[in-house]
Amino acid sequence: MRALIGLTFLPFALSAVEPAAFFEKRCVQCHGSKKQKAKLRLDTLHWAPADQGNLETWREIADKLDLREMPPEDEPQPTPAERADFLQWLGPKLAAASTPEPVLLRRLNRAQYRNTLRDLLQIDVFADDPTTAFPADDEEHGFDNLGATLQMSDFLLRQYLKVARLAVDRATFEGERPGANTYTLMDEKSRPLNFKAPGNDKKNRGYVVLYRNDERAPGDPRGQQFINSREGASHDGWYQFTFEVESKGRGTMAKEFSEQKRDDYQVYRPEDLHRFEIYITSPNGKFAIQTRPRRLVHSVDLPDNQRKTIRQRIWVPAGWRVEAGFGNGYWGVRDPLTLVDPEFDMEAFRKLPRREQNERYGRLVLNRFETLNAPRIVVHDVVETGPHYDQWPPMSHQMVYGKPGQSKADVVLAFAERAFRRPVTSEHVAPYLKLAENSPEGIRTAIEAILCSPRFLYFNEPPGKLDDYAIASRLSYFLWNTMPDNALMADARKGKLSDHASLKAQLKRMLADPRSEEFVKSFIWAWLRLENTVEMAPDPMKFYDYHRNRIADSMFIETTAFFRYLLMENLPILNFIDSDFAIINADLARHYEMPGKVKTTAKFKRVELKGTSRRGGLLGQASVLTASANGVDTSPVVRGIWILENLLGTPPSPPPPDIDVPEPDSRGELNIRQLYAKHRTVESCNDCHKKIDPLGFALENFDAVGVWRTSYESKHPVDPSGRMPNGESFDDLSGLKAIMARDLTLFNRNLTSKLLTYATGRAIDVADRPEIDRIATELDKQGGGLLDLMQLVVTSRTFLNK
Repeated sequence: MRALIGLTFLPFALSAVEPAAFFEKRCVQCHGSKKQKAKLRLDTLHWAPADQGNLETWREIADKLDLREMPPEDEPQPTPAERADFLQWLGPKLAAASTPEPVLLRRLNRAQYRNTLRDLLQIDVFADDPTTAFPADDEEHGFDNLGATLQMSDFLLRQYLKVARLAVDRATFEGERPGANTYTLMDEKSRPLNFKAPGNDKKNRGYVVLYRNDERAPGDPRGQQFINSREGASHDGWYQFTFEVESKGRGTMAKEFSEQKRDDYQVYRPEDLHRFEIYITSPNGKFAIQTRPRRLVHSVDLPDNQRKTIRQRIWVPAGWRVEAGFGNGYWGVRDPLTLVDPEFDMEAFRKLPRREQNERYGRLVLNRFETLNAPRIVVHDVVETGPHYDQWPPMSHQMVYGKPGQSKADVVLAFAERAFRRPVTSEHVAPYLKLAENSPEGIRTAIEAILCSPRFLYFNEPPGKLDDYAIASRLSYFLWNTMPDNALMADARKGKLSDHASLKAQLKRMLADPRSEEFVKSFIWAWLRLENTVEMAPDPMKFYDYHRNRIADSMFIETTAFFRYLLMENLPILNFIDSDFAIINADLARHYEMPGKVKTTAKFKRVELKGTSRRGGLLGQASVLTASANGVDTSPVVRGIWILENLLGTPPSPPPPDIDVPEPDSRGELNIRQLYAKHRTVESCNDCHKKIDPLGFALENFDAVGVWRTSYESKHPVDPSGRMPNGESFDDLSGLKAIMARDLTLFNRNLTSKLLTYATGRAIDVADRPEIDRIATELDKQGGGLLDLMQLVVTSRTFLNK
């Protein structure tokens, strides 16, 4: 075997003698002529890097040694120095022999395209998303921005043509500037049905009362709406709304009202502050299926018995409405006709016209709510003014037609440079200028054509070292998911982005910008595979509190806020494994059984976790625990694989095709460990499950939505203990996190790889391994801060080259 290694590695170096001895001593004993564990024979393995199968075998050897999975724990182990020397010798050879992935032309994904339209044309895309009809971008390992998966199709190309025209329509304004009108709560003369509140008695009371949240189905709170107009906004524009509201009657419901209309779950919670919410809602008839899409604009928890003034400046597309509602209000009351004077003439009531019945019905409910001081939000006054514009025509119009007196050539050239995200030549813009000069619609035709150009739709990243403009685009789409701004382009023109100090300065500036929330949300969603919370959403009838209390929204905000807090404070990435704090709101505090930690539902705050590590780090967060379940129950295997793939970057091999999956024990006679014990008795299964199962069992104290439990529905107690492949044991999740925290090598390497994948838009392969290891080593020297890692990522060779 010594001779074989010497011959097969002859192209590398004569220093192969010592590695050959290591290989023969540590590997061939179990994978030689007499014994081939895992059907792997190494004594006849030659170095043939041109053969991808051969190269994969050598990569597997390196990974098994690096992960300390080989030699097995019951075999003599090499010293740390021996293992490191072998890997340092083999690793560079593998990297040099690896064939880089082909350089692919990468287009903007759906979110990047939408955001770029917004910033390029200065138009609103929040309310009415112009990419609604686009096909979903394909994902790979959770990422939807990889060049290899972002294909072009005939349908998508037709959509680009359609949306280009729509976007220019939105950007341009013709005619005189619309005058701003003012509407108030009680003034209905100038605009019929203005500020309509169904079931209210506004005329007689002089105010509106919001008292319920009419949930049509679990997790679908439509609410009792208080709308500004049935017809919607008269023009696209900014509208200023001022609401004067007051929370009243928070507390235990009166006996006269049913505690809940459904038997499934409690709807109104007396301990919560009343939540006033503002939405913008699509016009009727806009969508074939009338789901009434709406977007949450603002949410605020109201203090008790205090008038509060809420001001919001909202861009409202023509025809769209503004709605307000009691977001966490009481749902359903007994028929108020049964609660009034027994002498009430029911027969006469039923003979009234339907409209008058509804008005009287509403008054009966309101009278009862006020008499009993039941939970409600009183809207004392509302003022709406608009539409408003900062200038006329608006800036979006200037983006298309240029400033007064500007030539068509100058307008087209300036727009093309911004759209293509780099300087352009007269040769590049000649076809567009010709369109501007000769087409019936003039310059707008040229603008629409630019919006369909490959130079707009695709990244300009030739192979090799990126120029400053390509770096500017890569950095901007990494951190903002949109085009570079003027400051970034100015540095690109000066050639400053090739300088690491300037690049780090831009990184800090851009992270401080609100647009960086795009990075945090998109990256977290991809890295932690949170799409599973949607694709396998928890069963609404089993986990009704999850849906009614909007835990899905809160838990995603928790994880993104946690990431951003670590980033902006440059805290060690060790906190992802375990932390002594959490960032939660009142809904999550209740979900986590942490009463009194947070008072308001709308705001998130840092909460210290002294005395418990149950919720510290990612593994205690509901988003992760829900994403790693199946919507109905938990599986140690599924959660164990989730940790290996997404936190440690060591996904197990796919199971054999003929594997028997444990059947659920409907009679409750077996506990979860007994159900999965079969995997451990088959050698081919045990190789993977000895890594998977301990990780998954450590999370069994959490149900499918992250609620803490000590026993299963079958009454069997939860046993979260486990034993790692290297022999280390733990009693519960805190013990597992302590083991993981002692050696962050795998986690650091995986997080670095995920960040580079998201930033470059390509899958990271073995050729990138030396650079990833360099980053991880340098990160340790700098203290392991998340911001430090981001700086190392954007100044890395992988980021600055293609």
